[in-house]
Amino acid sequence: MVEDNPSDALLFKTMIERASNNYISIDTVDTYSETLNKLKGNHYTAVLLDLHLPDIDNFENIIKTIEKITPELPVVILTGSEDHSLPLKLIRLGVQDYLCKNEVTPSILMRSLRYAKERKEIQLELKKALKNQANQNELLKSIVRKDSLTSLPNRIYFFDFCKRALNLAKRQNTVMAVLYFDINGFKCINDTYGHTAGDQVLKELGIKVTKALRKEDMLFRLSGDEFAIIAEHLHAEVQAYPIAKRINEAVSTLPIKIGQFNIDVTISIGIAVYPDSQTVQELVKHADIAMYEAKHNSDHFACFYSKRLDNLNNRNIKIASLLPSGLRRKEFSVVYQPIINCLTGDCSGVEALIRWNNSELGYIPPEEFINIAENSVYGSTLCCYVIREASKLIKQLNGKYLPFISVSINVAARQFTNPTFFNNLINTIKEVNLPPEMLCIEITERQVIQNLKVCETALNKIKQYGIQIALDDYGTGFSSITHLKNLPFDKIKIDRSLINNLHKDAKNFALTDAIISMARHLDLTVVAEGVEHQEELEILVKIGCDEVQGFHLSKPISAHNLKESFADIKSDKSQNKVQINGF
Repeated sequence: MVEDNPSDALLFKTMIERASNNYISIDTVDTYSETLNKLKGNHYTAVLLDLHLPDIDNFENIIKTIEKITPELPVVILTGSEDHSLPLKLIRLGVQDYLCKNEVTPSILMRSLRYAKERKEIQLELKKALKNQANQNELLKSIVRKDSLTSLPNRIYFFDFCKRALNLAKRQNTVMAVLYFDINGFKCINDTYGHTAGDQVLKELGIKVTKALRKEDMLFRLSGDEFAIIAEHLHAEVQAYPIAKRINEAVSTLPIKIGQFNIDVTISIGIAVYPDSQTVQELVKHADIAMYEAKHNSDHFACFYSKRLDNLNNRNIKIASLLPSGLRRKEFSVVYQPIINCLTGDCSGVEALIRWNNSELGYIPPEEFINIAENSVYGSTLCCYVIREASKLIKQLNGKYLPFISVSINVAARQFTNPTFFNNLINTIKEVNLPPEMLCIEITERQVIQNLKVCETALNKIKQYGIQIALDDYGTGFSSITHLKNLPFDKIKIDRSLINNLHKDAKNFALTDAIISMARHLDLTVVAEGVEHQEELEILVKIGCDEVQGFHLSKPISAHNLKESFADIKSDKSQNKVQINGF
């Protein structure tokens, strides 16, 4: 304590000793020179300093000298001055706290000393962190721009680098490209092998792609399994394609070995180029649009951005914006395609299909709006709407024309990830008083495999409730026999690609025959989709297919038309719509 007033020194010394139960000991001096001697020869926790001393009249020099001798020592000013500008000056000089003598209590004094110590420690840490500032900034910049998992440049660096590359291309009148890609079915890899294996796949992919690049190209990891390449100094747009081809071959030629597993990895690549895309934002947006087009086009791994894709993307955005009003205005309707029992020729069920006739865009094909709806909050709403509408029809038909028919509806795996979906489904069934066994949930083979764990849990819950489950689009090459054995399916629906020209294509016939034979041993009902020719129908009946549906039998029709024709459905031989007996 530096205090030249003996009574004040005694008072504050007593306060500290009593408040700390004599845990703190205090050395007291009353001059500047004694202060320096004490500081040089001893280790102190803090300095309690009066600004006015007999042998120096400049308090700034006192504070600077203390800082120089013991830079780690916190300083608390204790003064009788009431100058309101003084605290700010003192803080700028580096002191940790300021107290007026006439306001001090033991608790205030102790709290001030404790906080001063903490503030000084923080100040010293900051100084340490900022030492050699230029080098530190470069280090921090490097850390901020590097992906911690793959050590590749990250999203922040991508946008900075892309801006510079674009400006250079404009100055030099050259072409630059952004190649945007991700791993097909990466969620399935994580679900099947675990996230640690998924992380290793990302690292190995980064190594493989980097080796395949030219020296002018740079690879970035943007987020998750999304990567981007900036390719500079191109002379034409088409020069981006060989780069895409090389990285696709580098990734897909050999599987990635993780522990005991060999994981096959494929990618979809979207390509956008300057000068077609003029800004960084356009390059990223257009490459992303092109990547998703490549995903939908299974024939090729890469896709260049085009104006057509932009128009398609804008239409998708428009459709998404019209979904809420379409529901409010009751613009949706349901049509039904009969499913025919091959043994009896009777209609054993119907597949309920949703349709949308919008007041602004007119008729919107299902392939345009269903995927958008499933990725929004309205997927479950549309699903429940179809159940309500179909249940009205089923209850009218059952008992009047036939003893029992069921209704099938399509559900996306994404809806299973919504924790409220199952409850909404069950509540809707109860609301419309539809027996669970009259409902069949259809989910595509591709979606099951891409969301295996989520689907397994949801399908088991649905099965336990008594609802039938069908594996749709079977035969497209995404699932294995093991999934048929382990998942609770009642039916498999053979994809139309295998049924097409069944009477002419020997391979299609062999595969279809094998699927029906296998399903019979697994006690699964087989439904053939997309039957469009009489010859296909005859073969399916002969090889033991259980049920069929397709345009040759009946196109999807409205509930009104279905009810009108249902009484005559078995005798409609002239048009060969549904009757299949007797050929």
